[in-house]
Amino acid sequence: MFISEKSSAAATAKATAKAIRKRNNLNSVKYFAAAMAGITVLFVISKWIRFLYIRYTPRNKSRLLRTSIAITRASRKILVRKIWGFTSIGQFILFLTYIATIFAVTFTNINNWSTYNNFAKRLGWISTAHIAFITFLALKNTPLAFLTGYSYESLRILHRLVGYGTILWSMLHAIFYIIAEAQSDSYDKLLEKNQIFGIIAGISMLLIFLTSLLVYKMQYEIWYIIHVLMYLLILITVGMHRPVVSDHTLYIIFVASGLWFYDRVLRFIKLCYFFFGNFVTLTPLPDGGTRILMRRSSKLIKPGTHAFLWIPAIRQMETHPFTISSVDDAEGISFVVAACDGFTKALHTLAVESPGIQIRASIDGPYGSVVDFSQYDKVVFIAGGSGGSFTFGVALETMCEVAKKNAVSASTIVEFIWVVREEDSIGWFSSQLQELNSSPNVTVRLFCTRNVTNRVFNASSNGSSRNIFGEKDLESPTIASPSIEGSDEKSSWKLGDVEKVTTTSEANLINNAGDKSMMIQSGRPEILKIIQNVVEECDGSQRVAVVACGPGSLMDATRLAISKCIKVNGPSLEYHSEEFGW
Repeated sequence: MFISEKSSAAATAKATAKAIRKRNNLNSVKYFAAAMAGITVLFVISKWIRFLYIRYTPRNKSRLLRTSIAITRASRKILVRKIWGFTSIGQFILFLTYIATIFAVTFTNINNWSTYNNFAKRLGWISTAHIAFITFLALKNTPLAFLTGYSYESLRILHRLVGYGTILWSMLHAIFYIIAEAQSDSYDKLLEKNQIFGIIAGISMLLIFLTSLLVYKMQYEIWYIIHVLMYLLILITVGMHRPVVSDHTLYIIFVASGLWFYDRVLRFIKLCYFFFGNFVTLTPLPDGGTRILMRRSSKLIKPGTHAFLWIPAIRQMETHPFTISSVDDAEGISFVVAACDGFTKALHTLAVESPGIQIRASIDGPYGSVVDFSQYDKVVFIAGGSGGSFTFGVALETMCEVAKKNAVSASTIVEFIWVVREEDSIGWFSSQLQELNSSPNVTVRLFCTRNVTNRVFNASSNGSSRNIFGEKDLESPTIASPSIEGSDEKSSWKLGDVEKVTTTSEANLINNAGDKSMMIQSGRPEILKIIQNVVEECDGSQRVAVVACGPGSLMDATRLAISKCIKVNGPSLEYHSEEFGW
């Protein structure tokens, strides 16, 4: 009788401890979700406060408003700077907040530290919660695009970092669980069916991690296929690892699966809808470029946004994202693509072999968000190589919006800088250059990083001809500069790195060339000096935007220049970027 009561009390205590552990683990997931939702709400509030400030704040600000603006600018001057491994210090602080959150929910409210089993289970719960979170961050059709202004491509680095956190916590879960079973000499439990599914999930995560390190940059298409297949395998095996619905773990997998399924189905529907009666026309461009003209697309598409193209004649099972460079109601939408490898190389090869060829295609988009830059007094566009696809489209859209407004609002001044590797690349956007250069409010400056004879690009000729001057007319200094694309991303852009090649005779030539000609300068633009000059020409009540798109080195130089030019008592200075990447 006494033994029976004692065993019954032990069973009751064990059941109570298990219930407490389950409750605490479930609460840890709720706290993690609440923390991530809270951070998201802060970004939503920040975005809409900024929106209201730009649209409704008067030029003459109150003392209280000026004080708050001064504090904000002083903070941004620091937060916008790049830090190793992150786009900015602000992004790094966000990452530290995430790290602090997962440590807090992992190490608190564990009722019994005497066994590693309890800690292993907590790690498993947090890992499972991460699966739903990284799925949300990877959504192409994310609600965050509207709520915060950050589309999926802006969330890529967070998706990547949280993914690494998921893998790390999963591996720790496995390690501590094995240690716990070793303490109780219960290795046979590892051979149970549900544990085997857990092992498969862990191996899948390790495979994603290894391919991200070794395959991602070399063979993106192969990496992407592996990534998707392993993700689906993880969803299935984690679900089978904890298959009891009453344990609540399965609910998290249902949420992740539902998010992924919703996003894929929506994208598939759009691809099907725009496939019927839709074609693209391929035109080869110099220096490995390809112009893609698509007949049908969404009415929501604007220049500067991007879309996924499906061209089954080249890749039956793949879609690839490209920036929309122009939109024309009569002709359709246009993309300008630089040939690298894989899909873009095959695309360019087909265009060269059959110029003007029309093939069946479809589109999924638009994605990304573009600010209305016509609300700013001055806008500086900086593009490197095929980054012109973004800046040309946005610049032209800005001038169209300016033209629609009254004379007071139509004072937006645009300075447009484009840096290319080869002179021939300038012909990629000859019609856009002509249109921009014809505006009295736009200054266009072209740079070529390889040796050039000083030339004047005649925009009215659609890039088909250039005026070439001999050495007696112009000095032609030789400057060795690496290319803008490809290996150039690893080269260093310095703030004072611009080769000062414009001589007195060149300057006179530019002035006398009229509004139809633009000097092609050798070297790189002096990013800091350009932005400094624009800021110094503005008073404290004006608004300046710097819009950049190009390789990482160019973006880093622009971001650093922005941080140096933000002034407490100066004009409002905003930075908008579109970086190369997947």
